[in-house]
Amino acid sequence: MKYWGFLTSFFTYVAFSDSTIKIKTSNADVLVNEDALLQCYVSDVINELNLEMLGVEWSFRNGTNKYKVYTFDGVKAQYHIFGPRVYVSQEQLKKGNASLLLSKVHFSHEGIYECVIFVTPNKDEGTLHLTVSAMPNVTLSDEEILANPDTEKSVGCEIKNFYPENIAVKWLEIKESSEVEVSEEETDICIGSPVQNKDGTFNVKSRLTLHPKLQDSGKRFRCQVSHRTYPDRYGVDAVLSVREPESSPLGVILGSLFGLAAIVITIVVYWLRFKPVPPKDVTVEFPEHLKHEEECTFKCEIHNFRPMLKTVIFFIKKKGMDRKLCYQWPISPAINTQTKDECRIKLCDHEYNQPDSLFKNVKEEKEMYGDGTQRLSFYITTFPNIYQDHEAEFTVSVQHKSLAEPIEAVRQFKVVGAPPRLSNIVVPPRIVHGELLALTCMFMGHKPRKLSVTWKKNGNKIAERDSENKFEKVSTSEKYSHNFSDSQYTDDYTFSATSVLMFIPTVKDDDAKEFSCDIYHESSGHREEKSHKLNIIALPKLEIIKSSPDVPKSNESLTLSCRIHSFYPNNIKITWYKGKEVMKEAPENSDATVEENSLFYCTSRLTFKPVKEDVGKMFFCRAGYQNIEQIRETEWKMKELVSVPKLTNIQSSDTAPQIGKEITLSCSVDNYFPPDCTVIWVRGFERTVDGVTVHEPQEIANTGLYRRETCRIFKPKADDHGIEFSMEVVHYGITYRPEKPFCLHFKGIPVVGEITVEPKNPSYGKFVQLTCDVRGFCPKNISTHWLQNNKQLDKGITVEGPFEDSSGVFNLKSSLKIKLTAEDFNREIFFCVRHQTLNEPVKKRAEVYRPSSQPVLSDINVTPSYPEAGAPVHLKLDITNFAPKDINVRWFKGSDIISASYIKTNSPRIADSGLYFTESEFTFSPEKHDQNVFIRCEVHHLTTEEIKEKGCYLKLKGVPSLSEITCSPKMPSPGNEVILCCKATGFTSDKVIVWWYKDKRAVPHGCSLIGPARGTDGYYFTAELKLTAALSDRSTDYSIKVLDVASNFQLEKVFRITLAVEVQKSEICCVTESPKAGDEVQLRCFVSGYSIDDVLVTWYNGYLPVTKGVKNEMAHNGLGFNSYLHLQTETNVSEYKIKCEVTSYSQIFEYPYLLKL
Repeated sequence: MKYWGFLTSFFTYVAFSDSTIKIKTSNADVLVNEDALLQCYVSDVINELNLEMLGVEWSFRNGTNKYKVYTFDGVKAQYHIFGPRVYVSQEQLKKGNASLLLSKVHFSHEGIYECVIFVTPNKDEGTLHLTVSAMPNVTLSDEEILANPDTEKSVGCEIKNFYPENIAVKWLEIKESSEVEVSEEETDICIGSPVQNKDGTFNVKSRLTLHPKLQDSGKRFRCQVSHRTYPDRYGVDAVLSVREPESSPLGVILGSLFGLAAIVITIVVYWLRFKPVPPKDVTVEFPEHLKHEEECTFKCEIHNFRPMLKTVIFFIKKKGMDRKLCYQWPISPAINTQTKDECRIKLCDHEYNQPDSLFKNVKEEKEMYGDGTQRLSFYITTFPNIYQDHEAEFTVSVQHKSLAEPIEAVRQFKVVGAPPRLSNIVVPPRIVHGELLALTCMFMGHKPRKLSVTWKKNGNKIAERDSENKFEKVSTSEKYSHNFSDSQYTDDYTFSATSVLMFIPTVKDDDAKEFSCDIYHESSGHREEKSHKLNIIALPKLEIIKSSPDVPKSNESLTLSCRIHSFYPNNIKITWYKGKEVMKEAPENSDATVEENSLFYCTSRLTFKPVKEDVGKMFFCRAGYQNIEQIRETEWKMKELVSVPKLTNIQSSDTAPQIGKEITLSCSVDNYFPPDCTVIWVRGFERTVDGVTVHEPQEIANTGLYRRETCRIFKPKADDHGIEFSMEVVHYGITYRPEKPFCLHFKGIPVVGEITVEPKNPSYGKFVQLTCDVRGFCPKNISTHWLQNNKQLDKGITVEGPFEDSSGVFNLKSSLKIKLTAEDFNREIFFCVRHQTLNEPVKKRAEVYRPSSQPVLSDINVTPSYPEAGAPVHLKLDITNFAPKDINVRWFKGSDIISASYIKTNSPRIADSGLYFTESEFTFSPEKHDQNVFIRCEVHHLTTEEIKEKGCYLKLKGVPSLSEITCSPKMPSPGNEVILCCKATGFTSDKVIVWWYKDKRAVPHGCSLIGPARGTDGYYFTAELKLTAALSDRSTDYSIKVLDVASNFQLEKVFRITLAVEVQKSEICCVTESPKAGDEVQLRCFVSGYSIDDVLVTWYNGYLPVTKGVKNEMAHNGLGFNSYLHLQTETNVSEYKIKCEVTSYSQIFEYPYLLKL
């Protein structure tokens, strides 16, 4: 098989005499309903071709439309537009012959055919024209024309079932040696317009009217037809026979009498029936609304006139143009170039040489009434165009011999379009977050073509295509793209179109959003909208499965966890599998939590006890939705399983070990897997190998687990007393120890236990009991005591014992009960034992929990509550419940610190709660300007590093005061109405002056005053300022000044508004429409949420800053400002990289833009 490509290429190459291929084609002319062979073959083929390397494509082009007919891709043949009518022989393809047989052709098959042949790696193509015709059937009404001398006689020639419509009909007189065309001066010849049959063929009639003489008898006349189906002209002959009438004397007499009577009757009849009568009326009938490019027949009638009219002239006056003559009856050769019956209107701009497409043909019809008057009717076939013919005036002008001036009838065209039919928006059955989505809307049956399409999202435009086929992106987002295509049907000239909106949807931006397609057909005035609400799903993403513990342990709980994220909605189904079986244990799934992108995440945990048979098996976590087949999964393989070793307590061979006497310490390791492990003996904190024996692992029957024994044999020394002996087993990287180590005690030497504390977490101000046991000492005499900060305690101590036990040694228990206070913070408590067997006393440290506690501050007590200016006032603060006692206290008046020489802070003492407390106070004499001054006390607790404070406003009796300025609403947005309010109290009279300022400039408008009114402490009032918030207010100070005229005392308060400004994403747009290289281009960048004074704006052209042509203007809505750049482009540069950089006090924003010219 590896040589197949080489062999194929080789045989393809040698199939030709040259390295390229050449196609030969030839045109085809066939009659309707016959088979047509469209020849297309490769010349100079030597050997058979390999079909796998061959490709063929036939296509049909009719006008601007192109359709596939047949394709062959080397394996499969496909028949397209003409279906089973088409046949191409694959056997002939091997010979390079791709000729196409089209059976039972019709007129619609006529056109240009393209043949393309691929023989890898070569290609060639050719074109041919298929002509489909129908041969006319020509018959005469009479093969012998019998006529009397000087009487009118006609013969008809009927030509049927021909195609195409183009045909020429002549009448000839056949003489002995020549054919002479019959002159219209001697005869009347009328040729009608071709009439189309249902099968697409045409019929036409022609009539020859003669006024023969006796000597014309024997002449031969021929109806000659020229059509493309005839290689030469074709004709049918008729012979004229003129017979001489018989005469007699009686006939002459009777003829004379009748002639005289005829003269009398003629005179009478002339007055009654032949006197010229002008037309009674002229009517023009057509529908009120003409449809664009749709066939319509006008009817124009001229009634009750005699004799025949002189002329009937049709005029057309299109909108904005002069009236033009377009048709005249009787036939005028200069205007109407067709024969009498086939009269086509020429709507001309200049000298009738540019025919208008409005009217296709005109047929006339005559009718004679009993009174000798006539009716002349014209039937006009038209295909009106709304852009050219709407509101055009159609005028019929009739001239009669009895009229001094012609009479006219005028009608105006009203051409309307056909409205489109709009389909529902076609949406995929499943819309997935992050995957390309195409919303398709189809509309059909409209004409003319111009159509506006607008896509909206929740009523906001995101894409628009106007009637001039220009597409404009309305949305600031670059996520949307739009594709529009349309085509025209040849049968009724209507259009069908498809609009496709493509974007990548996200749950955050697009779920539950309503997308609508709005179309407007200007010509018909039709507007329609279809909408669809998106339901977006996001398929889950699964991270790798994690196990806890990392190494599974047999018959111990193992937890597999998987984080599942980026899914929507949250009703996800999670299932765990072992192999193909669903796990019996129910997983524990955390609640779905929403992320910033509106997608959900959760964690699924499966807890089970693995067994040895699970080793090597695959575990799966699968997540998905019930109605969606696509399931996401992740897997985890149990590569290994560990059975944790169980260690027995260490056993001693001697219950009463002695110094220098050999003892054996033993321990066993049971029920573990795999068998490999390391056993280590430990003395205190040091590993030892002295006297250690470790036996080989032994398999426990019927379990697959192992057991191992170990021991250590040694002779203890005096310094081994009280030392803990233990053992460590390292199995699969994890160290295991016995539950209790073995502590070696020699008989008679006291063993001091650990101190117990009850309660374990005591509180300050409560009693706590410490207890310690002393065991196994001999002789009985022993000394014990409790120490705190190296000082021996003598209160709260109780001792039980010593008591002798059965082994002849003594035991005792000592307890200490004390009340815990903040003074005990960081103080150590020890229990000390002295005995004659001990070289040094044994000390045990008590672990007592004594936390730090932050101070609690009371409110500041002011005495008196409302002091007078100049009189002393006393301020006091209580500080309680802190531990330890290290604190710093400072007092402030306004922003000034009060000297420590005025402050009195007492030393901390222990309260009943067991915590420290103290007081801090000072006295001073306030002045008038201290009204409403803020007094603050700050307490710094050094241990916890916490700073706490309390404060109050000083209210002076009889001194005016102002409250702080308040703002309503508290955080206004730019453009909101704002009210600043300040309350005044304690004024000595109602004579006050109030000023409002904005950055130290007086505010002339929006000020109001409620009051003054008298109260218990003087006069009070409220001052308000109404204003509209703007971005500039973010850096603006508003202040109020109030003057008490009676006391000449002035107060002031300052306030700065806090704005709620939403900073939106900005972008650069091009103000200049369709800029070209060499033009001056204006760009604009809207910066939201900032004023011009808040930021620095810099424009860049490439990497260089632009210093000229920059202008900044505040936006009219007050929500930001516009920065403009006027850039003079160069004629030889088609692209500029522009950047606008906006620098605020805390951030830098960059807005790039690519200017294409």
